Amino acid sequence: MRMGRRIEWAPGPAWVCLPLFALYVLTAGPGPGWRDNPEFAVSAATLGVAHPLGFPTYSLTVKLLTWLPLADLPFRATLGSALFAALALYFLFELIRRQGESEASASWAAAGAALVLGLTPTFWTNATQIEVYTLNLAFLGGVFVCVQRWASEGNEVWLYAAALVYGLASGNHGTMALYLPGLLAFAIRPDRPGLARRLGLAMLCFLVGLSVYLYLPVRAAAGPAMDFGHPATWQRFWMHVTDRKDAASHFAAIREGFSFAHYAWIFLSRTTPVWFWPVGAPLFLVGLWTTWGRDRGLALALVWVLLIDSIFFIKWTNDASAFLPAAFSASLLAGVGASRVLAAVGPSRSPSPVYPAAALVLVLALGLRAGLPDHDRSGLYLSGETFRADFENLAPDAVSLTGLLWFHQRAFQDLYRLRDDVTVMSFSDFFAPQWFNPVTRTRFPRVEVPAPAAGPYDGDACLGRFLTANLDQGRMIYFEPYELEEGVYSRNLLPAGGLLLRVTFRPVEQLDPARAERFLLGLRNQIGREVESDGFLTEPDLHRYYFRMLPQYASYFQQHARPRAAMALLDLTENLFGPQGADSFPPRERAPVLGDIGLLHLNAGRADRAAGYLEKALNLDPYDANFRAALGLARLFQGRLPEAREALERAVELAPDDPLARVWLGRYHRQAGNAARARECEDMARSLAATSRKRAEVERWIGGH
Repeated sequence: MRMGRRIEWAPGPAWVCLPLFALYVLTAGPGPGWRDNPEFAVSAATLGVAHPLGFPTYSLTVKLLTWLPLADLPFRATLGSALFAALALYFLFELIRRQGESEASASWAAAGAALVLGLTPTFWTNATQIEVYTLNLAFLGGVFVCVQRWASEGNEVWLYAAALVYGLASGNHGTMALYLPGLLAFAIRPDRPGLARRLGLAMLCFLVGLSVYLYLPVRAAAGPAMDFGHPATWQRFWMHVTDRKDAASHFAAIREGFSFAHYAWIFLSRTTPVWFWPVGAPLFLVGLWTTWGRDRGLALALVWVLLIDSIFFIKWTNDASAFLPAAFSASLLAGVGASRVLAAVGPSRSPSPVYPAAALVLVLALGLRAGLPDHDRSGLYLSGETFRADFENLAPDAVSLTGLLWFHQRAFQDLYRLRDDVTVMSFSDFFAPQWFNPVTRTRFPRVEVPAPAAGPYDGDACLGRFLTANLDQGRMIYFEPYELEEGVYSRNLLPAGGLLLRVTFRPVEQLDPARAERFLLGLRNQIGREVESDGFLTEPDLHRYYFRMLPQYASYFQQHARPRAAMALLDLTENLFGPQGADSFPPRERAPVLGDIGLLHLNAGRADRAAGYLEKALNLDPYDANFRAALGLARLFQGRLPEAREALERAVELAPDDPLARVWLGRYHRQAGNAARARECEDMARSLAATSRKRAEVERWIGGH
């Protein structure tokens, strides 16, 4: 019997992935969530079409989970995110273990890398909400594992499996297409015979996986409840899967040039530290060096994914979820570096498990202590309860016109089976049917949909005909505040109880003070209840919603000659989004918060206070043309003409198609005594005003000089 020899032992992936999966399930949110979360829940549960690029793989995969006899539908979809997150960490573990110096050191390093990534705030958040990002990571890891098996074993089945998985992954998130050059550098092995044959068969397998996109026109033609973009024709299908709606944002920072350095600095100084602790960067460099020496193709692929993902989303520094693939690649290289360090400092044949095990336990304990208070969403029900009473209390056979609430009301109706008699419509369908979904009688059989007018399409006119036709039939129409600062619909709106407004047949000549007071009291009481339940403080998306809506309500009261109510809402906005609110948001989120407060002050005639808030917003995001133009207008009201000209000319440079920036620049020239230049700016503003709403606003400013 041999004495004195330590038993060589190292953890397998289950030792990390299963506890983290349990953690995600226990801390998962019970409701539909915010922003895109309820949309993905509805599109999966009803087999609908989500926003571009459609996410067919996600909808079909999560649909299988909705059949589980567990809790309600939103929680089943969230369970999928937790499962996909654990699977992604499993693949990360396997990839690091296969690249390590020795079985033991590589396993300990892999366990550490998976644990650190799994406890990172953004990863943990995405594992406990209804989103596509964890499935995207699981697919990315699966492709890497399959190619790695093909590279090490030479069995071509793994290469074809990688191609099939890559095709399915492209149906889950369109950015997978951007990773193709890096993956090809990893997968192509020109030293092995039969390259052309392998590539041909791999392409065939990829197309089989990519054929999941055929789901979109098939389901769109069937008229599902969630039909974003209606990609039933070839033209609409192509616009949808290429995301033409947001084409201007694709690689925007690179195309703009002048803003890239600014966003790159924010990414490196604020976003990157979220993923890399100080020890992470040296391990990353060691891992990159080690991987480059062993498998140059893998190193190139990982660096390519990291760079292309970071550059594509560089302007979205406020949402670290977009950088999860980059974080996955960086964590893999850091894990390989940790394996190299462990092998160098410890005995490679019989390492003692005590110290690395203690280190992992310490990381887990610290991660739970730091993250559990902010990421335990299990008791947060506000996403399923906020605004629900308003929806349930709508009049029979009503119409609900929504902007930000469209996804939520669809979830109330399609997941919770509430108020099937209500017709839920999106403003976007009226204003941008080419990107969203045209309003037709087939889609909305319960309500009156007038035939399109002859001539160029005008969304405002189309919506006006719709409102008139349904009001004539005595149908109640409810309105979520939407762009009320432009004054187009506010004259025909009344507070209807809750947070919604009701459309009236005739303009409201004088708003009843008691009605305004009841609305303010109801709003304060609702927010107060949410603050007391701690949900308001722990749900940043609820913050965003109220911030977007409070200025809309203030504009409504301003236009109805209720300045005290408007100022009360302004005070409420500043109180809610002070140091505990807006100041805690990332820069890209805090900038619009401060800028919108500035716009509200500007609408109230407080040019000095408006300029202060707008300057703070522009310090955080100097390339926001809207806030730059508003600052120019504020300076104009202050009589500071040189500063007004500088700001307005910069706004025109940033957004040459914005008619308001042009008309305000014309106002400056007229005030400066240059009438000819003013008329030139005003004529240009008229030509740029593409809708009746914009034309009316331009004429209002021109007429006000």
